[in-house]
Amino acid sequence: MSLTDIKAKNAKPLEKEYKLTDGFDMFLRVCNDVIIPDTLLEI
Repeated sequence: MSLTDIKAKNAKPLEKEYKLTDGFDMFLRVCNDVIIPDTLLEI
């Protein structure tokens, strides 16, 4: 499952935080009031 621009823009906040992932090392953490880009890699 790839994380596309459309999926990121259509992400709706729910009562509980959730993640949208690209299937590799990048994901978006969707919170109640913001969408936070995040990664599993430390650079």
